[in-house]
Amino acid sequence: MTMNLLETVRQTLHAQNLLRTGDTLVVGVSGGADSMVLLELLDRLRPEFGLTLIVGHVNHGLRDDADADQTLVEQFCRNKGLRLQTSRVSIPGPRRDLEQTARTKRLAALSRTVRRFGADALVMAHHQDDLAETVLMRLLRGTGLQGLQAILPKRDINGITVIRPLLNVTRAQILDFSRAHRIPFREDPTNTDLKFLRNSIRHRLLPELAENYNPNISQVLARLADTAALDYEFLNQTAARHLQQITLTQSRHSLRLNRVKLHRRHPALQRMILRLALTHIAGSSRRLTLEHLHALETLVSLPILPNNRPARRLHLPGGLSADITATELILRQGRG
Repeated sequence: MTMNLLETVRQTLHAQNLLRTGDTLVVGVSGGADSMVLLELLDRLRPEFGLTLIVGHVNHGLRDDADADQTLVEQFCRNKGLRLQTSRVSIPGPRRDLEQTARTKRLAALSRTVRRFGADALVMAHHQDDLAETVLMRLLRGTGLQGLQAILPKRDINGITVIRPLLNVTRAQILDFSRAHRIPFREDPTNTDLKFLRNSIRHRLLPELAENYNPNISQVLARLADTAALDYEFLNQTAARHLQQITLTQSRHSLRLNRVKLHRRHPALQRMILRLALTHIAGSSRRLTLEHLHALETLVSLPILPNNRPARRLHLPGGLSADITATELILRQGRG
C-alpha cells in the first residue's frame, strides 16, 4: 500500500497536469499527518520532476501547543534540507467564525509566501475524505452544480495556482504511509470538536452513512464532485461563448445584453450566462445567492414593453443593479 500511495500521487500529477517539470512549489505544512505525508511524497518525487520545494507553515497561535507544531515542521525541514518560511497570524472576530477565519488567514499567509519566492503554485494536502466531507456539508447547507465541485485538484485563487495531489488518496492510506515510513506528525485536538460542522460530519454523519447505507460513501461523494466539476466546466465554457454572442456593449462596470436572445436560451445556460456577466462586472459572484439569480431570471422573463422604455430595476449585492427594456438587459455596478 505504501508504494501504491507514491504511485497514485505520481499518476495524479501526470494525468491531471498539475505541475510542470522544474516548478517551484510552496507546500502548505501544518504539522498534521496529511501535510507531513504530502511533503514526504513531494520530496521523494522532487528529482523526477525537477522540483524546488519551499515549505510554508502558518502558526495561528490558537492552541497552547501551536509552537510545538512549528518546531516539528522546522526539525523535519532541517533533516530534509528544505527551505522553510513560517508565518504567524492572529485570528480576530467572533469565535463562531473561527474555522473559516483561520482558513482564510492561512491561505492569505501561504499566498504571500508564493509571491515572495515567485513560486509557480501552492500545494495543499486536502484528500478524498476532505472532499467527501465538503460535498456533504454543501448539500446540507444547500448548493448547486458549482458548489458540488467542492475541492478542485487545480484552481486559481486570487491569482495563485493551488494544486491538491491527494484528492484520490484516503485518510487511511495517509496514516498507513506515515506509520510505515515513521513520518512524525501532531494531532490537532480541535479536529475532534463536534461543535464545528465539518467535525460533526466527519465523526458522526459519514460513519453513520458508511455503516448503515453505503460503505463506499466517501468514494461516491468524491465521484459526484468530479462529475459536477466536469459538467460545470463544460457549461461554463459554453455560457462564455453565448455571453459573447448576446453582448451588445460592455465596459468595465456595465454590460448591455440582448434580452430576447438571452431569454431564448435554456434555463441552465441562461443562469450561467447571468452569473458570468455579473462576475465580469463585479469581479466575483460570491455574494450572489440562488435567490438573487432567480430574481434576475424573473426580470428577464417579464413581458415585453412598448417603446423600449425601462421597465424595472433590480438591486443586487455589491452595488450591482439590473434594468430591462423591451430588448435589453443592462447590468451595472455603481450609480447609473
